[in-house]
Amino acid sequence: MTVGILLVSHNNIGTELINTARQMLSCCPLPTKVISIQTKDNPEAIRLEMDEDLKNLIKVTVFSY
Repeated sequence: MTVGILLVSHNNIGTELINTARQMLSCCPLPTKVISIQTKDNPEAIRLEMDEDLKNLIKVTVFSY
């Protein structure tokens, strides 16, 4: 099974959430990527970034055994 975390959020909320989890757990046991969206961001560019990040998360997860 392939599991990873792609967290998409406004401003730096997602980054801070992942940082807090890492502090509490001493690490993050899953491959993670955070995309912080600003109001000025282009939705199409964000979608492309998400697609690319999902592909990379799958590669990392599949080949990390």
